[in-house]
Amino acid sequence: MKRDYQITFLTEFLVLVSQIVVFKLAANFLGNQGFGEYALARRTISFAIPVLLLGMGVGLTRYLAFASVDSSKSENSHPYFVCAFLIVTTAVSLFLLALNLLAREGAYIFFGDKGYQFLILPLSLSILGICFHTLAYSYYRGHLRMLPANCLQFINLGLIPLGVFALPEISVSRLFTIMGLLWIGTSGMVILHILKKIPWKNFSFNQLKDRSKELLSYGLVRLPGDFGMAALLTLPATLTAHISGIEKAGYVAFGISILNLLGTMFTPVGLVLLPKASKMVAKKEFPLLKKHLLKLLKVSLGVTAIAVVVFELFAPDIIRLYLGEGFEGAVNILRVILIGALPHTAYIVLRSSLDAVYVRPKNVKNILLALTFFLLVSLGSGSSAYVIFSLCGGLFILGAFTVYDIHKGLAKQIQI
Repeated sequence: MKRDYQITFLTEFLVLVSQIVVFKLAANFLGNQGFGEYALARRTISFAIPVLLLGMGVGLTRYLAFASVDSSKSENSHPYFVCAFLIVTTAVSLFLLALNLLAREGAYIFFGDKGYQFLILPLSLSILGICFHTLAYSYYRGHLRMLPANCLQFINLGLIPLGVFALPEISVSRLFTIMGLLWIGTSGMVILHILKKIPWKNFSFNQLKDRSKELLSYGLVRLPGDFGMAALLTLPATLTAHISGIEKAGYVAFGISILNLLGTMFTPVGLVLLPKASKMVAKKEFPLLKKHLLKLLKVSLGVTAIAVVVFELFAPDIIRLYLGEGFEGAVNILRVILIGALPHTAYIVLRSSLDAVYVRPKNVKNILLALTFFLLVSLGSGSSAYVIFSLCGGLFILGAFTVYDIHKGLAKQIQI
């Protein structure tokens, strides 16, 4: 188990480094306009994936893991993958068919200009590829085969995005087309290998129906939270594209990506914290859990605060060194967005504890409150500044309610 954690953390670190380098390469090879298209396209993909997966990424892993430890269900684990594959491919196929039939309308929605319809097919290939990747990755995770899972993660999310920039005459359209095809190829081969091992003769329609109901009942209740968080971190760039054009929207999308990268540093905390917090809750060690969470929160917010202060003080120099000359327009946008890094970190660190302390989906409620605030302030404002500041406001609401719910839940249990 320790080795699995070490390999996973190393893989996530290497993928994080790859993403940082990729933005640098995008700035150098694509120019301001191309960088905007690239950054906004990435955020569009990040928005679509959680919705189209319908919670199958987590649900498939969970039910495969249950089946692997239950001898009575171990022979019936394969139907979970088949059902997840059918559910996701159906949802993705319908969405991508509609998106490509209405390519001009889709380009206007996501990029603010019907002229970007040439990006719709490349984005479609990338979306399909990432969905295939998630299914294959979840299969390996569910069976606790972390070595092949992390190899697939490193190849698809680490090596391939870097490798495409080595191609001559690269463009945003060509970049996402090639990445999409490679993701479909690598993940598709894994999926075909999985499907070949399945004893199809042992399946029945009722079995597939029951497994589909299990997966959907687990995944769909989490869909509003996944959709809400994806919308909160994508709509600011999309609205900016409609208000101020693709270049400024690219800066907003880039700023949100940096916000996410900063939050990624604390994602391993949640991986470890959920089982640890769950054990403490089961043992009713609520004072100890409160002390543990407070310590983690102080350290995480301290590290985030230092990073934010350094950026605020030296933003022009950091942007110049990282992206190069000509990206000065991103400085003030990133300065505002990264203020939201503090509440975003609080949410990242504590969200797993909410799942341990509460049975009700408190995270979903908090995300939807944050998204509602963002929409009320930004829609109809006609100003990209309102959009950016409302994003920060939404993040502060998310962080504040997350901290409040944890404090309230633990205080109630300690008093009992």
